[in-house]
Amino acid sequence: QDSLQIYDKEVYTFDTHKNNTFQSQKCDLRIDLPEGSLPAGQTAELQANSVIDGDITFPADLHQVSGIYEINCSQELKKEATLHLGHHAVIDSDEECADYSVYSADTSNKSPYVLEKIEGSSFSISNIFASIKIRCIQSKIFSIFCRRRP
Repeated sequence: QDSLQIYDKEVYTFDTHKNNTFQSQKCDLRIDLPEGSLPAGQTAELQANSVIDGDITFPADLHQVSGIYEINCSQELKKEATLHLGHHAVIDSDEECADYSVYSADTSNKSPYVLEKIEGSSFSISNIFASIKIRCIQSKIFSIFCRRRP
């Protein structure tokens, strides 16, 4: 994680007594955490960072349509969370791109961090957010890319 340059970060503490939503004001993302995400009586810390640079290998021949966000959770979740990432694609440009998908890399490994497509993460550009179900959000970076049409 030392090879990432962070622009801004937000920290949120949550528990499992109810559903929790982390809405970042600094990053264009939201995370919905269902009740029972943690063992009873425990709390965890969720941190979202806006990444501006780092030793990241981007997917070849794709166009990036969102920021890069690093998400760290202080412990593994027992239930899937829903990650909603905002994108900067313009609906009029939909004819230029296809296959809008979320890509991720594990930052607990050594860099370079290779962004790889999350299976089942494709979405329509008409959605304001790309929404994916994730179990592990410990030390990961996320971004949205699309493939340009020929």
